[in-house]
Amino acid sequence: MTARRGAATDWWPALWAGAFALAVSLAFLPMAPGIGDSAEFTLALALAGIPHPTGYPLYVLAGYPFVHAAHAFGLPWAAAANLWSAVGAAVAAVAYARLIRHATGSDAALPQLLGVALLVINPVWMESATVAEVYSWTHAWIAAAGAFTLGRLRALDDPARAPTVGPWRTAILWGLLCGLGAAHHATFVFFAVPLSIALLAGFVRARRGSPWAVLGVLAGVPVVIAGVGWLAWRAAHPAPYQWPVEPTVDGVLTHVLGRAYGRYLGGFAPNRADWTLIRDTMLAPILIGLPATALFALSRRAHPVRLGLLAMAGGAAVMIVFLVSYGVPDPAMYFVPPLMASLLAAGLAMDWLATRLRTGLRWAVAATLVVTVFSASLPRLTAERKRIAGVDRRIRAAWALIPFDRAVVLWADDHVARLIVFQRLEGQRPGLVIDNPALLTWPVRRKAFERRAGFDPLDGHELRTQVDVKRVPEWLRQAATMPVVDFPDYIERVPPVR
Repeated sequence: MTARRGAATDWWPALWAGAFALAVSLAFLPMAPGIGDSAEFTLALALAGIPHPTGYPLYVLAGYPFVHAAHAFGLPWAAAANLWSAVGAAVAAVAYARLIRHATGSDAALPQLLGVALLVINPVWMESATVAEVYSWTHAWIAAAGAFTLGRLRALDDPARAPTVGPWRTAILWGLLCGLGAAHHATFVFFAVPLSIALLAGFVRARRGSPWAVLGVLAGVPVVIAGVGWLAWRAAHPAPYQWPVEPTVDGVLTHVLGRAYGRYLGGFAPNRADWTLIRDTMLAPILIGLPATALFALSRRAHPVRLGLLAMAGGAAVMIVFLVSYGVPDPAMYFVPPLMASLLAAGLAMDWLATRLRTGLRWAVAATLVVTVFSASLPRLTAERKRIAGVDRRIRAAWALIPFDRAVVLWADDHVARLIVFQRLEGQRPGLVIDNPALLTWPVRRKAFERRAGFDPLDGHELRTQVDVKRVPEWLRQAATMPVVDFPDYIERVPPVR
């Protein structure tokens, strides 16, 4: 174990890791929205509106000024929103490097850089880092929580530093960190709970502080309440485009708690593309690395790092158990936090090798490993960037084929948000009324449609069954005073992406 250097020098490996993560993200950053919810998040960031459940208030409020600043400097709205994810990935890389540094107890740069490099070049991580989504910032909060916990546990075990680790200050900072993480994404809780237990056990073991200091964690409660309060305010004062949240207590809580996702519980049902991605790029590192991280922790008897590493491994295991019973079609992004816990084993192994290999040889081993993994990831990364650009071109070509200046355009798909990006953010075809017919069953969305189009889309019909929901386009055509078109009809006229 190397001697501890100055605090500023101690941070250099983490800062280099963050710079590396940002540079790689910029190299693959698309100018168009990604596949899935990316266009919706682009709208939320540009208009300060509410995205789909659970609303993600911290992500929107922090990203809104950033995206507007990036757009003011010349970036298209979609690219500016994608860049917000790249910044989140860079922050996550810095925090993850610090997590490895506290896990090893060494200032050596190589273990930190290796762990971050293996994480950054993973295709799933790279997708989260290059399109407008919440996941890169989720990774940042989880990595920061792990680094904070292991850093505090190591300080408690250091006679020179232990007196500076106050229980009240630790509890308040931890509470704020947990409040921010929970306000961002609910999956943060999978790691926050075991890490909290590890912190508490560390202070009990060190016989530091009063039991009352635990109340300091309540400092994070106002952060969560503020996030819910903003969602409630925004529901009552809607942005030009947002998810149809009812401006009632029950409507806001339904959105914040993600009650609509309850139907996914009970099984694992990824689509073919996501399962292939999980199987080919994440399954082996998790199956090998997660037990290795836990075994390393167990080998460090009566050592503070044991508690923190077991908490990280335990949080990852609990999250995996949840994911295999959560039947969303696109779960790959959710496996990145378990991958982070698993790749700690790579940093720990490199720290062990560093004491047994000459400097040149240890860097050669690390470089060979990174190049090997990157060579396997590069075709996926380039293919995904090409696919995003191709899908955007095809949708824009179909959009240009619509022959009307005033019409209703229906697309029963989440990608309808792309058309609204064209209209609201790029100023194209303002006379078109664009919507997803399934969302017109929500009273808020129905009233907003009526204001824009001048007629009730359901024209007095009542929705009793799912069959009725599928008849919404038919009812809308009966009530319409202008042409009603299905956007998929125009997509079929454009050659598919090759």
